[in-house]
Amino acid sequence: MARQRRINLLLIALVASLAIVLWWTSRSTTPPQPPGPTTLTRLAPDRIHHLAVRHRSDLVELARGQTGWHLQAPVTAPADTAHLQVLLPLAAAQPARRLGDVGSIPDRVTGTGDAAIVVRYDDAAPVRIGHAGPQRGTYYVQTDRGLFLVPIAHLAPLDWQWTDWLDRGLVAPDRRLKRLVLPRYTLSRDTAGQWQAAPADTDRPPAAAAATVSAWRQARALSVVPADRTRARIARVTLYFDDGDKQVYDIIEDHPNLILRNPRLGVDYHFAGNRVAPLLRLVHPGM
Repeated sequence: MARQRRINLLLIALVASLAIVLWWTSRSTTPPQPPGPTTLTRLAPDRIHHLAVRHRSDLVELARGQTGWHLQAPVTAPADTAHLQVLLPLAAAQPARRLGDVGSIPDRVTGTGDAAIVVRYDDAAPVRIGHAGPQRGTYYVQTDRGLFLVPIAHLAPLDWQWTDWLDRGLVAPDRRLKRLVLPRYTLSRDTAGQWQAAPADTDRPPAAAAATVSAWRQARALSVVPADRTRARIARVTLYFDDGDKQVYDIIEDHPNLILRNPRLGVDYHFAGNRVAPLLRLVHPGM
């Protein structure tokens, strides 16, 4: 009888100990949290074909084609790569931290409610980029998946006027020039592929024509801005291509700097003064 009593007491003690352990474990363990998304969106950058970006009142729309990205609105033109190199990787960026659901932090802190930059990749939900975050190089970003703190490299130096999205080059890489009409010279490619200048100028070596064409192909403006309609053209340059198309640039200023206007786009390309001679004066780089 005494032995049975000791066994019962031992069993009761074991059950009580187990109950205490289970109670303490449930009390001290944080309930498991669902894992946050590993990337900002579900899109792969190389699978994105359309991009719409709103900055304040400017809306820019772009599409990826066989020759790269082109603006579709407000104008149709080749796109500069600087903004794309920032925004396309953002789609697959890994957030530094998930801050919670939308609205979990006041908008005066995040700036995502009235975000300065709103990006839409293809038909996905918009990505709203707000204020700079507490860590250097981070920003508050809101998506349909929540509110995040995201490192975004090279975002701060970018300008966001619609003209800043335009390629700063004068000749698209995929275009083949056939003739270039300058204010004082006309450059033409002959059947052998050599460039000739007319009228012939004995003070200029034959290679100067090819050098001028190369300068136009490689030229990149310091900036592209909306055309200043108060300034009229002083001369005109016309580029003719093998496909029968042509491109006109109006010369707005050639001293002390160079300003070329694309009348179709309504924008001015600003160059340093040292670009005047290579682009307009038929100067060989060796001279």
